[in-house]
Amino acid sequence: MKILNKKIVVLLIIIASTIQVTSAQSIRKNFTEMTQSEKDALVAAFYQLREGPDLISDLASYHNAFMAGIHKNLPQNDVFLAWHRKQMQEVELAMQTLNPRLSLPYWDETKNRTTTDPIWDESFMGQFNTAWNLNRNLGAQVSLPSSSHVSQVLALTNYYASTSTLTSMDFSPRLETQIVHTGAHLWVGGVMKAGNSPFDPIFYLHHCYMDKIWQRWQTMYGTSSFTKTSMPRYDGVFSFDGKVLPAVNPNSLVDSRSLGVFYAENQLALLDQYQVSNTYRPVEVFYYQYKIQAENNFIVPAGKSAQLESVTEVVLKPGFEARNGSTFTAKIDQDNNMNTNARSIPVALKSKPFKNVYGIDVIPDAFSEQMHDHHGSGHDGHGSDEHGQLHIFPNPAHGQVTIAYTVHEHDVEVRLTIFNHEGRIIYTKEAGKVGMGAQQFTLEGELLSSGTYVCMVTIGQNSLSQKLVVVR
Repeated sequence: MKILNKKIVVLLIIIASTIQVTSAQSIRKNFTEMTQSEKDALVAAFYQLREGPDLISDLASYHNAFMAGIHKNLPQNDVFLAWHRKQMQEVELAMQTLNPRLSLPYWDETKNRTTTDPIWDESFMGQFNTAWNLNRNLGAQVSLPSSSHVSQVLALTNYYASTSTLTSMDFSPRLETQIVHTGAHLWVGGVMKAGNSPFDPIFYLHHCYMDKIWQRWQTMYGTSSFTKTSMPRYDGVFSFDGKVLPAVNPNSLVDSRSLGVFYAENQLALLDQYQVSNTYRPVEVFYYQYKIQAENNFIVPAGKSAQLESVTEVVLKPGFEARNGSTFTAKIDQDNNMNTNARSIPVALKSKPFKNVYGIDVIPDAFSEQMHDHHGSGHDGHGSDEHGQLHIFPNPAHGQVTIAYTVHEHDVEVRLTIFNHEGRIIYTKEAGKVGMGAQQFTLEGELLSSGTYVCMVTIGQNSLSQKLVVVR
């Protein structure tokens, strides 16, 4: 059936099979495939998320404070891909409280590679540079990745091994430390080069593209896995806006469909291996300008509600099932407008300053190439982090806490000293002689009571200090 070249093709075939049990809704598309109303709603949502508790600033501060727990932790503690996948969902769910049809888009940096591409229009992502004082310097440093760079990473068949390092020819370290990931951070410049890079909205379009690449790799090889079973922020302890975020095992995130996330490409959104749950929305709405095709175990169970809405075409193929007692709608958006409920943006909100809620210095050049060298080449030989920074996580802490640091010389003596708010030493620990690379102290359980402390790590002749807050 065609109506002005817009059609809905419906074919219901009920089959029994295994599906992904999921909890959200998202069709992420290239920003070039967004409707104008989607772009307007996305811009408004970024501004609106800075109201009240300010999720954007909180994530920027957290990412900056816990870089050592999120990045460059191969192999045993690697959560880079899983952590950012969950971060994207946290922001996307917050946006969907403003508009349930809205999903984060991705920026394919292999195609939109110039400083004059539409992504930088003042009506879209370009406006945030001045409004939020991002200090972007597009194209001034390195290049964006090419399609051949992405192909080379996708050709690596091993996720990582117990012996992997940041220079291993494995998928995870290659993606994280080389141009496919770091290129956009450096090419955009400004805040995107720093530890608080999630403060720049382009960060989310960039990391949706990284997530898309990972999902493609996982579909090809199916072997992503993590040694750790918890992650910073998503450890069941961290609280934002008065709510404790649930604990998430990174091994539960190796398929983006486990979060209800689907990636559209070339005017096609293929929805499969998904079970509608209405965990976050009473009606799960999947919105896309072009063709939506549901098949292969896309299930709407009894008592659940879902809607597929396209501007052009919805196709339901064998394997799609809307069970008895469910509510399902396939719909054409006739006016090409997702009916955003976005409020007008006050001028004051457009220039709302960044607040570093953890009270620490921002890590500059966090994604520059020298930061990826765990062997200390090119450093001055002192046993300290390049930017004089300890990384303490979680912080605030409730139980176990990790104090991470980097050593840039061989066989250097390391000592941890903790002072209370009166400046008295309440704990010391000798690590003995430590080799080059990333190192850490781990404090257990009831060592510290509620309060504010200063942790000082002495590395050879140098000392690094950082504040630690403990909440019981």
